Amino acid sequence: METSQFFWLAGALLLFSATLIPGLPGMLRAGFRWHAADLLVLVFFGFRFFSTYVAGNASVPNLWMPVLLFVLYADIRFYVRIGGYAALSRIALLLLATGLIEIVVGFRQLYGYDLSNHSRFHITGTFHNPAPLGGYLAMVLGVALSQLRTQYPVVIRRFRLLGPRTLLTGRFWLFAAALPTVGGCLMLLPSTQSRIAWIAAIGAAAVALLSGSVRRRLFRWTVRHRTATVAGGLLLLAVIAAGGWGAYRMKASSADGRLLMWKITARIIADHPVTGTGGNSYAGIYGDYQARYFASGCGTPGEIAVAGSTGAAFNDYLQLTAELGLVGLLLFAVPLIAAFRGYAKRQLPDDTKIRRNVCRYDNGLSAALTALLLFALASYPFQLVSFLTLLTLLTACGISLCSGRRLGRCRPAVTGAIVVVVFSLQGIALRHALPMKARYEDWRKIQPVYRLEAFEAVEADYASLSPYLDGELQFIFEYANILGKTGDFVRSNEWLRRGFRLSSDPMLYNLAGNNYKALGEWQAAEGAYRRAFDVIPSRIYPLYLLTELYAESGQTDKMQQTAGQVLEFQEKIPSQAVREIKRNVRLLLDEKRKKTETEPEWLSLGTDNPRHT
Repeated sequence: METSQFFWLAGALLLFSATLIPGLPGMLRAGFRWHAADLLVLVFFGFRFFSTYVAGNASVPNLWMPVLLFVLYADIRFYVRIGGYAALSRIALLLLATGLIEIVVGFRQLYGYDLSNHSRFHITGTFHNPAPLGGYLAMVLGVALSQLRTQYPVVIRRFRLLGPRTLLTGRFWLFAAALPTVGGCLMLLPSTQSRIAWIAAIGAAAVALLSGSVRRRLFRWTVRHRTATVAGGLLLLAVIAAGGWGAYRMKASSADGRLLMWKITARIIADHPVTGTGGNSYAGIYGDYQARYFASGCGTPGEIAVAGSTGAAFNDYLQLTAELGLVGLLLFAVPLIAAFRGYAKRQLPDDTKIRRNVCRYDNGLSAALTALLLFALASYPFQLVSFLTLLTLLTACGISLCSGRRLGRCRPAVTGAIVVVVFSLQGIALRHALPMKARYEDWRKIQPVYRLEAFEAVEADYASLSPYLDGELQFIFEYANILGKTGDFVRSNEWLRRGFRLSSDPMLYNLAGNNYKALGEWQAAEGAYRRAFDVIPSRIYPLYLLTELYAESGQTDKMQQTAGQVLEFQEKIPSQAVREIKRNVRLLLDEKRKKTETEPEWLSLGTDNPRHT
């Protein structure tokens, strides 16, 4: 999780809550209706918090994120109740405005005026790689298309009646923001090369453009023209099949890698079906299962070639089920169903009939939620603070419109007590989270010294931060490396064992193997190196470390066998580092061969000196 965005969200949420205070007395007098979905949202976030706490795997941002998201959910519910349909329009306008910002930044990066946030990609927007940018553009495209469809006839009609005064109306600005947004999204989406973002954009466009009246007319047409409908359906299936095959071939290795991750994740779910493995535990558990999978010989050459270490399953529903089980998935899904029902009704409770007739137009938020949920099928938006915020916001808006099962109107005193509880939860979360910001800033200040490999100079600073950042994977790796380089191998391995629960990165096991080797624990070092190789069998470095270990410990037969694996290793991408490793292994073999040739025959055979017998 991006810690900077977490602290930004905490501060922004505090300001947003403060803006709601003037409208709360009126809301309390008018009454507030709670839905059953609200209770399920509370249970889901509480379950997530306690699951993460019990697992003991999380940093402060990961632990307290569910609490902040629930506070955001409650604040949005209050905001929509206070502001009515105008509040929903403001949220749609906010999405359009931020979408335009991403489009401008993306075009500047694409044409070389700005640098992207990733060295391998020309365009990332304000994100760290193109995939989240594509997902966000798909969401914004749904909002923009919906606004164009609903606002265009209204703006034209008002312009005929009011003339230039139409420029002062809110609907005109929604239309004006939507028009360039649609063009920008359509031009930038192909540049992101995110196939799932393209699918999400198609889904959002379908929801935005196929309104109720359009769907009814389309259904009547299909009933009257059955032959044409069948022919069109077959043609559509052929286009989908051809497009799917082309999308797969465009980045086949990426697709194969995701299939492997889903296969391993399915095994995790099968072993922990009810409550999962615990919040924020996926990355470490995934490494265990993938290592066992390849160690058992089940992996095919194709799977070995695409295997990697990841903190995300590239399917957020599978990852959610792996961490929280089917219970967590059910608690997650039901409020979303309620939100879509609310978007279908588009009807705030206790409004007059006239207001319903005037304001019951689609503002595109349902299309944005559709795009986000489709994008999560083959990406990782729910691992990013920005998309978690959007998911919570869109769900709260939909449930605010839901006319389904309600828990009834609360008395003002009860609603006031709930407001106090929500604000108290926010205060508790901020009390734990905001002081950590200074710790993270201190860590960022000493990282340049760490990168200069002045380990002794920063050891004391890292030690002082270790009680606060013991759930941050990058900090764990850096501190363990410092301890290993300064000779404290036992404590280094203690910290690495924390990292094993948070990541499947083989470098953690390589570092642990180096520590065990320095302590003379050859068997433990061998196990660590083997584990590193089993997690990702397509990497040569653990085999090289094993070869050196066997050479130093005098295990000649194992050394020669492993050296043969290194020399015959077929790397995916040839590099100078791999050539250097193979050259060093040849030198080891030559050195061992020369040593064997110069040894007396009785020593090479392992017998006693004949002069002493």
